[in-house]
Amino acid sequence: MSLSAESIAVENVVASSDIGQELALESLAMDLTGSDYDPENFPGLVYRMHDP
Repeated sequence: MSLSAESIAVENVVASSDIGQELALESLAMDLTGSDYDPENFPGLVYRMHDP
């Protein structure tokens, strides 16, 4: 089975980075619309862009 370019859809992109300093994730999550911070379930801040 071959896939044409028209049948491919990107559903999720995950990225990480190191900026060399600590961030207050709880405070950042409160200020950043579209973010989710639940350290009991995941140790990082999740940011979802609606119109990347």
